[in-house]
Amino acid sequence: MIDEEKTKKMDEKIENEEFEVSAYSMDDDDLDDISRWDDGGDDESCDEEADSYIRWAAGRAAAIAAIPLPLADIAPLIANEVYMIHRLAGVYDKRIDESVVTMLLGCAGGAFAGKMLASFLPFIKIGIAAGITYALGKAVKAYFKSSMKLGIDEIKRIFEEEKKKNKGQKWEPIDEDEPIEVAAGCGAMADEKLMNAGKRFQVPSVYAEPTKMLLEHFENTRDQLPIEGGWGYSADDAVVIKSEDPEINPGNPLDGISVENVFIHYRIREELEYVSPVKYHLIDWHHTGQRLVYINGRPHDVVAYVVETMPGEKWTELCDDYAAHNGYKDDPEGLAKLDARRDALIERYAGEAYMDISDWFGRC
Repeated sequence: MIDEEKTKKMDEKIENEEFEVSAYSMDDDDLDDISRWDDGGDDESCDEEADSYIRWAAGRAAAIAAIPLPLADIAPLIANEVYMIHRLAGVYDKRIDESVVTMLLGCAGGAFAGKMLASFLPFIKIGIAAGITYALGKAVKAYFKSSMKLGIDEIKRIFEEEKKKNKGQKWEPIDEDEPIEVAAGCGAMADEKLMNAGKRFQVPSVYAEPTKMLLEHFENTRDQLPIEGGWGYSADDAVVIKSEDPEINPGNPLDGISVENVFIHYRIREELEYVSPVKYHLIDWHHTGQRLVYINGRPHDVVAYVVETMPGEKWTELCDDYAAHNGYKDDPEGLAKLDARRDALIERYAGEAYMDISDWFGRC
């Protein structure tokens, strides 16, 4: 293992259940000073990412509403909304539970059931379903942006306002396995070169299952990862996220998306600190894309990400240099040179994580 102290704060966040869905920075004091890359957490990029999820969910609602059978679309539409709410919570780093999801769904009232019952014509239902989903997404976005302080009346007002604003809009249906296109500024699905670079870090198939291996190397995963299955490098190797685990959260459903990100974080550390013959220091990782796909009828999240890393000995050299010069507080030119050295040493690779979410998908 290398630089264990450098990841201490992240691990403490996870132990204290403070790891929010979009919190990927190592958050070390020295990293804040000598690193100047954008972590994607500014308000504008978060809003753009949220809008990407809302548009995608509205398109999925349009596709679901095309089902010709009366009421056959109600349950999938609600599941789609629940999924959208969890994704929006992740964008704004909010941990939510069943009561929050139920409250937000309630702000749309009986919109789906009542309006869908009133029309059995698919071309009419498509507009209704997509419009309601889009309006709810905008209201939920406003709620999370307010740090969950908006009252129910205000959420309902925004919902109704957005619904009226987009009445009559034509919605393009989106297939269930079509990727969510992440907005500009929040990254993009990784290119082939970065994906190939990541293959050399993958945990070998001969390794034990992740629950056993991660627990051996990172003890604090014991109470954080209710998972089964493989390492998630492919559909056949998907990690299965359980909504409940009697040993971890008896009777208390977990936030599945938070579990996804805790798993990815520790899978990356396993790759860099144990699999690679050259020990690396994890600098940062961030989402670049996400898609919801159905494999053998089971919903899977496929999360794409990019890792920024550096050989451990090089990282130590940079930190020692920084400390020896008192943070270059009176030497901006020296600090700029240190930044340039750091940028030249950073290695990047991309990865994907296949996660079977059928146990919690669509649940409040």
